[in-house]
Amino acid sequence: PLYSSLYPQLRVDKDFLVEYAVLSDVGMQYKNGIRLLKEAQNYNASPELFIRIANLYKKTGEYGKAEENYRIAIGIIPYKLMPKYKLFQLYTEMQCTEEAIKLAKEIEEAPVKIESDISKAIKAKIKMYLIENKW
Repeated sequence: PLYSSLYPQLRVDKDFLVEYAVLSDVGMQYKNGIRLLKEAQNYNASPELFIRIANLYKKTGEYGKAEENYRIAIGIIPYKLMPKYKLFQLYTEMQCTEEAIKLAKEIEEAPVKIESDISKAIKAKIKMYLIENKW
């Protein structure tokens, strides 16, 4: 109720829209979250917004739209592992093994610009997936 009452005054504030979308996600109001994030893109079309939108589409079962938004995020920041890993997760969830393996190999071979716990975890999970699938 609070965010919906503040929406008319703050609908041009990207940070407000993202926060409202996060609350929509927590409340399982995925379509509202998608709408809010798309509005936020009018003020800053960051790869993180495309990833958030893709995550919500995935939760609604709209896998094609999720894939499209992950691919846009990858296009914006091709050297980052997270959007590729999110797309990989989508492919495994959809049981698209061929696409998942292809993307897993790409992630495995990708150089890491900045080493972090997240990048190490992604690389380790990808390696395990490839071993499990005999690649």
